[in-house]
Amino acid sequence: MQDKIHEVASIEPDKSAHDAMQLMSDKKIGALLVLGAGKLIGIISERHYLAKQKRYINLYKMFYKGNHEQSCGACKSR
Repeated sequence: MQDKIHEVASIEPDKSAHDAMQLMSDKKIGALLVLGAGKLIGIISERHYLAKQKRYINLYKMFYKGNHEQSCGACKSR
């Protein structure tokens, strides 16, 4: 426990989600403070990111699969 680094990691709000994930990976942490003009404006965590990605993937599958099967002759014949 003494080996733990007691540093608070943060990221600016104009950085991408990819930048945040990379920083968390590099630092081996699960969350970052989002600081704008030196003030706390939010928190992003791996869990937030994964939950958002899961929603996008589910929406993509729903729309792509439905539209693809309706317009694809090969899929219609199955």
